[in-house]
Amino acid sequence: MATDYSDTSPVVLTTHGEVRGALLTSLYDEPYYSFDGIPYAQPPLGELRFRAPQEAKSWLGVRDCTEPRDKCLQVASLTKQVEGSEDCLYLNIAVKCLSSEKPLPVMVYVHGGAFKSGDPTRRFFSPDYFMREQVIYISIGYRLGLFGFMSFSDPSLGIPGNAGIKDIVLALKWIRANAGSFNGDANNITLFGHSSGSCLVHLLMVSPLAEGLFDKAILLAGFHPDTCNRPNVEYELAKHLGYAGANNDVQVWDYINAADPKLLAKTDFRQLYERLQSSGLPLFMPRVEPYATQGAVLLDEPRILQRSAWSNRLPIIVGSTSNEDLFSSTCDMRKDAAVLKACQERPEFMLPYSILRHCEPSRCRHLGQTLVKKFCGVHSSDLNVSHASGISEIFALNLLHYQQRLISARLAYSKAENYLYRFDFDSPDFNLYRIRYWGPDKRGLHHADELCYIFKLPGTFKLDKSRAEYITLCRMIAMFTEFARRSNPNAPLIQSLVEWQPFHKPTRLVYMLLWPSLYTRDTLRRSFDLLDVQLTSGTRAERTTERLFSIMSESLETCEITLPVGQIKGVKRRTLYDDDYFSFERLPFAQPPLGELRFKAPLPAEPWSGVLDCTHFAEKPVQKAMLTHVIEGSEDCLYLNVYAKQLQTAKPLPVMVYIYGGAFSIGEATRELYAPDYLMAKDVVLVTLNYRVDCLGFLSLKDPSLEVPGNAGLKDQVLALKWVKQYISYFNGDVNNITVFGESAGGCSTHYMMCTEQTRGLFHKAIPMSGTLHNYWSNTPPADFAYRLAKAHGYEGENIDRLVLEHLRGVAPHQLVNHSLLTAEDRRSGLIYAFGPTVEPYIMPDCVVPKQQLEMAREAWSNELPVMLGGVSFEGLFMYPALKANLKGLDTLPQDPLRIIPHEVLLLNTEQQNLQFSNKLIKLYFGDATPSQEHIMNFLDYYSYKIFWHGFHRTLQARLAYAKAPTYYYRFDFDSPNFNFYRKKFCGDDIKKGVAHADELSYLFRNSQSWKLDKASGEYRTIQRLVDIWASFAATSNPNCAETAHLNWQPAKQEQPQRVLNIGEEVEIIDQPEHEKLLVWDSLYKKEQLF
Repeated sequence: MATDYSDTSPVVLTTHGEVRGALLTSLYDEPYYSFDGIPYAQPPLGELRFRAPQEAKSWLGVRDCTEPRDKCLQVASLTKQVEGSEDCLYLNIAVKCLSSEKPLPVMVYVHGGAFKSGDPTRRFFSPDYFMREQVIYISIGYRLGLFGFMSFSDPSLGIPGNAGIKDIVLALKWIRANAGSFNGDANNITLFGHSSGSCLVHLLMVSPLAEGLFDKAILLAGFHPDTCNRPNVEYELAKHLGYAGANNDVQVWDYINAADPKLLAKTDFRQLYERLQSSGLPLFMPRVEPYATQGAVLLDEPRILQRSAWSNRLPIIVGSTSNEDLFSSTCDMRKDAAVLKACQERPEFMLPYSILRHCEPSRCRHLGQTLVKKFCGVHSSDLNVSHASGISEIFALNLLHYQQRLISARLAYSKAENYLYRFDFDSPDFNLYRIRYWGPDKRGLHHADELCYIFKLPGTFKLDKSRAEYITLCRMIAMFTEFARRSNPNAPLIQSLVEWQPFHKPTRLVYMLLWPSLYTRDTLRRSFDLLDVQLTSGTRAERTTERLFSIMSESLETCEITLPVGQIKGVKRRTLYDDDYFSFERLPFAQPPLGELRFKAPLPAEPWSGVLDCTHFAEKPVQKAMLTHVIEGSEDCLYLNVYAKQLQTAKPLPVMVYIYGGAFSIGEATRELYAPDYLMAKDVVLVTLNYRVDCLGFLSLKDPSLEVPGNAGLKDQVLALKWVKQYISYFNGDVNNITVFGESAGGCSTHYMMCTEQTRGLFHKAIPMSGTLHNYWSNTPPADFAYRLAKAHGYEGENIDRLVLEHLRGVAPHQLVNHSLLTAEDRRSGLIYAFGPTVEPYIMPDCVVPKQQLEMAREAWSNELPVMLGGVSFEGLFMYPALKANLKGLDTLPQDPLRIIPHEVLLLNTEQQNLQFSNKLIKLYFGDATPSQEHIMNFLDYYSYKIFWHGFHRTLQARLAYAKAPTYYYRFDFDSPNFNFYRKKFCGDDIKKGVAHADELSYLFRNSQSWKLDKASGEYRTIQRLVDIWASFAATSNPNCAETAHLNWQPAKQEQPQRVLNIGEEVEIIDQPEHEKLLVWDSLYKKEQLF
C-alpha cells in the first residue's frame, strides 16, 4: 500500500471482507484515506430491533466504503423532521497513512446528541483537523432513542435495555480486531466522546463488558454517575400511541413494535417541565438492566461500579467549556412564557435528574427552591425574565457537578493520571454552537463550542492561519492526539506555554484554559466548592443529596418547638413588605393515606423521633390541573403549615385556619399560592392545610363493610382542625379564638365545618368566601362514578363495590385522577365534577354529611357563631374558558331553554312551569336579544348568579332565619388591570376588566405572580383593607377596624338584607347591585327549598 497517496482507491482486508476507501483532502489540504460505512453488526431490523446487536455477516468481493451511510433514525434538532435509518450500525475510518514505521494511535469517537440524535459521519463531524497528525480516527454509528435504550423486565423478550451501548461494545471489538489492517495500533486505542457521547464513554469505563477494549479515554462535557430513567416509560409510550391494555411487557412490546418507526422516533408525551428537566434529557436513556445476561452492560449504578472499575488503571482527560448552559439556548424564558411559568411553578426540574429519582417530591421541591434562592436571590414564585442568567447558571453547574463527582471518584479509586481542561476560547464567528443557538450578536461560550476546534462542522470555513481560531484548533488537536500517542497531553506545541500536570488533590485542581494563549487559573473553584460531593464507599443516594445541597441551605434563622408528638424545626422568614414571622411547614396531622387507607377517613399522625424538618411545605395532593391538564402532586399529602407573627406575647394570638378552593378537584396549601406575607403584618397565627381532592378525597361506595362512604377530603379538614385545637397553643395561638375561612370550594368546606357535628367546639367564627352549602355544587348526587372510574382504568367486572375498590386501590394515584367521567346529561344537570361532597350513604362515627345540606344549615351548631360572608362582583368570569371552548353551544339556548333552569328546580316543577321560569331568566339576562355567542358577557353574568351569588344569598337568608349570632355581608369589587390574577388566568387579555371569582385572594395572600407594590397604589391599599378587615374579625368577631372607621358596618338585618360592605376603589356601604336579580332567582324556588 502506498504512503505517497498514489493509490486513490485503497482496498483493505478486514475480518469480514475487503473494503474500498477513497483518498480525500482536508480543509487545509492534508491528504488522508477515508473508509465510510463499514458494517460491524447486522442491521438491527425485524427480530433484532431493540435487542443486542449481532456480529456482521461476512461479504464476498470488495465492499464500496467511499460514501457515508445513514445516521440512526432520529428527529432533527432544528427542523424537527424524522431523518435517518434503523439500518445504522456502521463505522467510519479516517487514516493519515496506511503504512508507516510504527502503527498509528487509534482515536474512536462517540458522538453526542442527548442519546436521541447525532450523526457519526463526516457529513457532520469531519476529521479534517485530526488528519494533521499521524493518527487513525474512527466514528461509530449506534442506535438512539427508544431503538437504542428501550427496556423490558420480562426476560422472555430479550430486551433488557442499553442496546445502543452494546452496539458500541461490538464496534470496539471489531476495531480491536481490525485496527492493524488500517495501520493502527490495536494496543493503543483512545475512546472519546462529547456530551451524551462522553456519558457513554463514562459508562463503558465502568462496564465489565468493555474491559480491555480501549486504553485511555477523553470525556468532553458529559458524565453519567447515576442512571435516571422514567419508570414505566414503555407503557406510557404505548398508551400515548393508543394502547388500551394492561402494563404487560409482552403486549406493550407487541404494540410498540408494530408502530411506524418514524412515529416512534418523534413521540414525546411529557409535560413541558419534564422535557426541560436537566436541559432536556430524553425519554429513553441508559439504565441499570433489570436482569443479568451474558451481554449485560450495566447491572448496578455507575457511581458504584466506578469504585472498582477496570478503567481506574487507565489515564483520562476530562473537561468542559466555561459555559455549559444548554437551557437558555433551547428553552429561553425571555421568549417563552411557558418556560418562565415552569421555572416559577416547578423549581425542582432544575435539579440534577438523578436527584429527582432518589428524593421525595416535597424534598425535591425544597431543594429546587434552595437552588433558585442561591442563584437568583428570590423564591421561584418571584422569578421573572431578569433571572434568566441565574437559571442558566444552575443548569451549567448541574453538568459541572457531575464532572466534579467523576473527578472525586477518580481521586479516590484511580491509580492512573487524570488531566482536567476548561475550554474558554471566545470567537466572534467560529464558536458555531453559540451562534447557532444565540445568534451572531452574543459573545461567550456554549455547550459543544469546543467541537468547532476538533472537527470540521457544517458551517465551518477555512481560517487564515494567523487567526487565533486557527491557533486554538491546532493546539486542541495537538493535545488530544499527543494524549492518544503517549497518554500525556503535553504536546510540543503547548510545552512552551504551560506545563499541564495531572491533578492529585481536589483542592488544587488545575484548569487548562484555551484562549489565544494558554494559562492556568481557578475561576471555577467557587462553583465546584458550592456543589462538591465526595463519593465514598457505602454512600446512599439520599445522603449524597443532602450533602450536595447542605452548603446551599438558605441562611435563615431556625427555631425549634417541642410538641407532645415530637420536635419540629421551622425558620424565621421575612415577608415581601419586610415583616418577620415564624414558619413551620409540612406538619403531619394524619397518617399518609396510602394502601388500605386510600379513600378512607384519615387517621391521626403518629409521633416521631428526632427533629422533624418543617422548613418547607409539602407536595400538593394528587390532582389534574383544570386548564393545563398537568397531573402532579403526591398521595402522601396530609400536612399543614403554621405561620406565627410572634411565638411569645403577653396574650396568645388569634388563629386563622384557611381552607383552599379548587372545585374539590385541585388545590394546595403552599406558599406558591397562599403565602402568608400580607396577613403577617398583623398579630395572628395563620394555618393552611392540605386535604385530598378529586376521587382520592371524595370517592363514595355504598357497601358499609368497606368503610368508604365518601367525604374523606372533608374528614381531612376535620382532623386538621382537631390538630389545631390540640397543638396551636405551642405556636402562640389562642385555642379559644380560632377562625376558619376559605374560598370557593374552600368556602363551601368552611360552611361544612360550620354545620357538621364533628367540629362542634373546634373553632369560634367563620368566613365562607364565594362558596357555601347553598350553592348547588356543594352536593354530588349519588351515581356510579366509582364504577365508571374503575372501568376507565381497566376494570372489566360488574359494579360490585368490593371489587371496584380492590381494582382502584391498585391503580397509580396519578392515573386515578386522569379521567373524564361526566356524561352530557351529567353536565346538563349542572354537575361540574364527578367527585365532591355527598350525603353519606350510611352513618359511621366520623360521618361529616349525614343528611341534606339544607337541613344541616338549619340545625348547625355554628348558628351560635359570628360569620362574615360574601363574594366578588363578577364571579361568572370563572366560566369564560369553558364558554370560549364551546361558543356554538351558546347559540343553541333558544332551542333548549330549560337548560338555563337549576336542576333542583326542574325536578320539582312541571314542564310548563319550568318554561315560564326559563323565559323569565332569559328575559332577565338577555332582554329582547336572542341568546347567542355574541352575548357571551350576558352568559357570564347569568353564571355569576347560578353558580355563585344565589347560593351566597340563600346562606345569608338562612343565617338571618336561624342564626343567633351576627352575619357580616361583604362584596369585593376592586378591579385592577394587572393584579387581579384570577381574571387574567380565566380570561387572558380577552376581558380586561371585571372582578373574577377568587380575585380577592390576590389581596389576602401573596402568590407566585405577586410583586412588591408601590404603597401609594390602589392595589396595596386594597391589601391593607382586606387584611385589616379579616384580621379584625378574627381577633374580635367584629370586622370593623381602622379601614372601616368612617362607616357603620352593621350585621345583616332581615329587613334590609341588600345592605352590603362594598370593597372597591373605596370602602362603602351600598345596596347590593345583584339584589334585584337575586329576588328573581328566589321566585324559582318554593320557600322550603331556598333555605
